[in-house]
This record gives sequence, structure tokens and C-alpha cells, in this order.
Amino acid sequence: MKKFYDLDRFDQMEELCKEALLQMLPTTNLKFSSRYAPFDAYIVTKDKIFLIEMKVRYATYPDYLLEAKKLKGLLAARKKINKDTGKKVVLLYLNFTPKGTYIWDLDRAINGLKESTVSANRYTAKVSNTELKSCYYLPTNKAHRKYKYIFNKEEIVKSILNKEENI
Repeated sequence: MKKFYDLDRFDQMEELCKEALLQMLPTTNLKFSSRYAPFDAYIVTKDKIFLIEMKVRYATYPDYLLEAKKLKGLLAARKKINKDTGKKVVLLYLNFTPKGTYIWDLDRAINGLKESTVSANRYTAKVSNTELKSCYYLPTNKAHRKYKYIFNKEEIVKSILNKEENI
């Protein structure tokens, strides 16, 4: 397994999100998906499966973006998982922000929202630029839940490095 500082920027961000979620929701049912899955994490309960997409936002806004392409992937994953398991699948969108952590139940959140085209940042392992994307604006006041958990990159990196030392 690669060490944190040997990872590319995309994978470092994924690891930061995973560690932050583990700190916020320390549950044994929490599992993480592969890099190319349409969701970042999932929780399986007796009768439901929660698919979780995570983002880190370094600024505070009244609304946060959800890419229409990402939503389409989540909806397709839900359909397949529901068919395979027979369980209800709940889609959650989690945003770590400087003021707290917002979680939207996407079935409730997107009801009545219109798609908009925006110029948004595009990040990959090697490229950072902007492009036009089809997105939904999710208002913070329509978040299903707000946690007081504050994303602190430096503290999370320390936690990851400490775990690496103890392996």
C-alpha cells in the first residue's frame, strides 16, 4: 500500500475524505468503494444500503454543487444494487466545509431543483482547470443534516501519517 505522500493529488483527497468520514461516523458498517465506483463509501444495515458521495469544500457557500453526471452515476448504482439485493438504497451527498459538514438525502434534495450549466473546476490526478458542467445547486438550508464536524486538513493528515507509522 502506498504511503500518503506517495499518492497523486486525487488519491490524497480521497484518503482525506475517508479519514474525515471515519472520524465523523466511527461505525463498523462503514466501507469504502474503489476509486472508479460512482460513490465513495457505503453503509449496509439490515434493510437499507446508504451510498455516500463525499466532497471537500475549502470555502463556505449558501449552495453546493452536485454534478448531474455524478447524480446519474449514483442513480444507476442504486438501481443495480437494489435489483441485486432487494434492499432500499439511499443516496447521500456529504460536503465537508469550513463551517461544518452537510449531508443531503438526494431523493429529497433534488426534488424540484433545476439543472444548471456552470463553469466549474475540473481536478484529476494531473490536471486542474475549469470546464462547463451540468450541475444542481443544493442549498445548505435543505441539507438533511448538518454536523459540527469541521474538516481540518492538517489534523487529518497527521492522523493518516500516525496510522501509517503504526502499520
